[in-house]
Amino acid sequence: MDEHSKYIQDKVNEIIKSFYDKNGKVKKEFEKIFEEDAINWGDLKCSLVKKCYVVYIEEADPNCENLKEYIKRELSLEGIDIEVITYW
Repeated sequence: MDEHSKYIQDKVNEIIKSFYDKNGKVKKEFEKIFEEDAINWGDLKCSLVKKCYVVYIEEADPNCENLKEYIKRELSLEGIDIEVITYW
């Protein structure tokens, strides 16, 4: 994995980590944002970033549009344009 891909993977995992409180429970605000998304909160992580910057997040339903849009929006604040794919 190249340096920029690793940076993106780390940023996505940092964003995902922010969904949890210090006890490892999903924060209420994120439960609300992602309430329609089927997500395995126990093992959610960015497992792969491919060139053209397609970010793959495993342990989330492929139809998790709120999660995908949230990650895209957060990275766009840093000028990073990505596509997000969620899968089990």
